[in-house]
Amino acid sequence: MRVREILRRQSLVHIAFRIGIFFKGLDGALEIFGGLLLFFIKPETISRVVI
Repeated sequence: MRVREILRRQSLVHIAFRIGIFFKGLDGALEIFGGLLLFFIKPETISRVVI
């Protein structure tokens, strides 16, 4: 029983790790998209939207 419990815990940790890596990649992709968006939008347009 002890071995199964250890394997199950390692499996849960591995799943949590993979979910964390997925969200890290998603965050990176959103940052790149936001940066490109800011690169192509004129500062006046950004200022008008914010104010």
